[in-house]
Amino acid sequence: MKYYNTFMKILLFLLAGLFLLLSTLYPFLLIVVIGLIVMALRIGKPQKTNTAQTNTVQNDHTQTQKDYNYICPKAPKTVEHKPITDYRELPDRLVFIDFETTGLYPSHDRVIEVGIVISEEMNIVDEYCQLINPKMSISPEATRINKITDDMVRDMPKIEEIADEICSRAQDQVIVGYNINFDVRFLLEELFRCDIEMDDIRTFDVMQLVKDTIPSKDLPDRKLKTVKKYFGIETESHRALDDCHTTFEVFKRCVKLQENYEMQLKADQAERLAKLNDMEKAFIKEVEDRLKLINLGDRLTYDVKSDRVINFQCGNYQFGRIKLRGKQFKMQLLDKNNVMWIDIDTLEEAILNLKHWIKYCEYLHS
Repeated sequence: MKYYNTFMKILLFLLAGLFLLLSTLYPFLLIVVIGLIVMALRIGKPQKTNTAQTNTVQNDHTQTQKDYNYICPKAPKTVEHKPITDYRELPDRLVFIDFETTGLYPSHDRVIEVGIVISEEMNIVDEYCQLINPKMSISPEATRINKITDDMVRDMPKIEEIADEICSRAQDQVIVGYNINFDVRFLLEELFRCDIEMDDIRTFDVMQLVKDTIPSKDLPDRKLKTVKKYFGIETESHRALDDCHTTFEVFKRCVKLQENYEMQLKADQAERLAKLNDMEKAFIKEVEDRLKLINLGDRLTYDVKSDRVINFQCGNYQFGRIKLRGKQFKMQLLDKNNVMWIDIDTLEEAILNLKHWIKYCEYLHS
């Protein structure tokens, strides 16, 4: 670096001398000469810094890093998170969980209350609730929401003292909640701090079920408090066990609405089926049989459009359309990247192309 600075100084002084000679012809070059000399003189000189400011920044950084290391000394292991999107795929036993926390960020906020409700076949069979000492102060903003104060948690157990209690209820179960990703992130962070890992986590989000069940025009927002009011559920809000009970009740009501909707849909389908020709009926029967082979037979729904095109769905996903009337038969084929219509001449040709529909259904439900 020393030789480099010396070389640059010499170079700048030589350029300054050259431009000084030329300035006899072009006086404005004197400005360039002055600039080059100033640059040469500044090379190698240390720049002044505000020592107090530098020390403050360094101290702040050190403190922040120290706090972070205390809270989360290393990144938690990435856990495979498997959300279940269809309530019909849920087992009979479900674990509803809710956390009250000091804030919104699992990396530096902590859980201050846990609530768990376990249901079997839509009946509550167990529940658990515990305040937790977070080993940090609870912000006024958090207290304003959940009404939990520092005094309430001061003599409560710490998370490492009750982690096994939580795991014994949640491990290898489907974890259900309202905006469940929030609770799962806190769960994993807190267990990580206790050197406990949960693998193969399966979850179900009741908030998504609400979106699929209640039209958006009927709700100003999707907050649990709003949905609770919509259903007339009388429980407290923003306490862990109360929110578990509320989520459970919302879940039951949405499932009931979905089942009623499906019953009506099947009745409508039976009415439509009676109006179809023999070729259309035979094709629908073949679709049902093929879906049963991949355990999706009960998910099939269809409706007839005004142009006599039959639209097929498997659960919430459309997977094909077909027209088996008129002068020209048509069949829609889909994959994850393309949609196209092909002309077909016979029922046998349509059945032959069913393999594309089934493959797409398997992709959608994988």
